[in-house]
Amino acid sequence: MSAVIGAALVMTGCTAVGILAIKGLNDRAKALWHMVSALEYMEAEIEHGLTPLPEILRKQFGGENAVTSEISLNDRWRKAIQKLPLKRDEMESLEELGLYLGRFGQEAAISRTCERMRAAYDNAVKERGAKGKLYGFMGVGLGVMIVLMLV
Repeated sequence: MSAVIGAALVMTGCTAVGILAIKGLNDRAKALWHMVSALEYMEAEIEHGLTPLPEILRKQFGGENAVTSEISLNDRWRKAIQKLPLKRDEMESLEELGLYLGRFGQEAAISRTCERMRAAYDNAVKERGAKGKLYGFMGVGLGVMIVLMLV
């Protein structure tokens, strides 16, 4: 009886590892999609609405203190994007954008970064489709292998 319970626990644990790997792929794609949407909004507001960047950031992220403290906009931007589940090159693109925010040439930088994020999103969706099932099957397969080795 304890062997059956142990086997069930091993299978559950390995399957959970596969599911967590799939969740990581989903989180990355979702973060990229939200970043593309936010960048498109910022771009449209700056170009067509002629809204200043601090007001856009207040609308997007809320709060009066969103951009009025002594911390620079670039530092706030870096701190905010560090929480995103993105790859290194995607983070570097966003960090580069932070250097231009609030300065001359920010429209071109936002547009360029938006295109990069859109391409990264397309790649993330393809990667999720290709690797998602693989991770799920590998989790279950690893559990089966471990159970067979222990029995």
